[in-house]
Amino acid sequence: MNRAAKTPRLDAKSILSLVLNLLTFVLVCCCLAVFFTRGGEGNMQVFGKYCFMFFTVDSNILAAVAALILAVVQLRSLRGGGDIPLWSMALKYVGTVAVSVTFFTVVCFLGPVFGFRGMFAGNNFFLHLICPLLAIISCFLLETRPPLRFRCTFLGLLPTFIYGIVYIVMVVFRRAWYDFYGFNMGGFWYISATLMLVATFLLALVLWVLRRAVGKRKRIEVPAA
Repeated sequence: MNRAAKTPRLDAKSILSLVLNLLTFVLVCCCLAVFFTRGGEGNMQVFGKYCFMFFTVDSNILAAVAALILAVVQLRSLRGGGDIPLWSMALKYVGTVAVSVTFFTVVCFLGPVFGFRGMFAGNNFFLHLICPLLAIISCFLLETRPPLRFRCTFLGLLPTFIYGIVYIVMVVFRRAWYDFYGFNMGGFWYISATLMLVATFLLALVLWVLRRAVGKRKRIEVPAA
């Protein structure tokens, strides 16, 4: 992933992408600060460092770091006319897939099972809804260049895979965490783990196809200079 694509000309979408990336980083930092000052709310009622045991927090941190890095690259490119390296866009894609997993897990599983009120209480509203949507909108509608190879869909699996190992060890084998996601209901953690990995890959694939389709449409609509 050392190839780079020429930076598109300055336009409204480039500026909006930059703004959304910076906003994502700021919102996640503010949410983290709340955990260390007054504690979490809803389904994440923990204080301080214990917030990091939630995939919601970890995925948002990854997305925020990726957004900040891309924002810095965008600022440098807009100022000096440089290129946007593929690695920075690939990192943004992986972070976006991670928070997309958070968003769809809340909407399709945690909300219906445990109630949506706790899922969107306080900071959860930003970590479960606003920040993931900002990442999705910016990555797959505004940042379609440079294009990413299909193999990036497998990179999108990494956050879920790594966290899944940690969660299984801490919940099932060491029993140091309670099963706050309910993935070990009835002792069927291996089924939940398999389903989450399959769902993550399908989500990564759908988002990759969406980004590719939007990018192709833009190239057709914009005449060559």
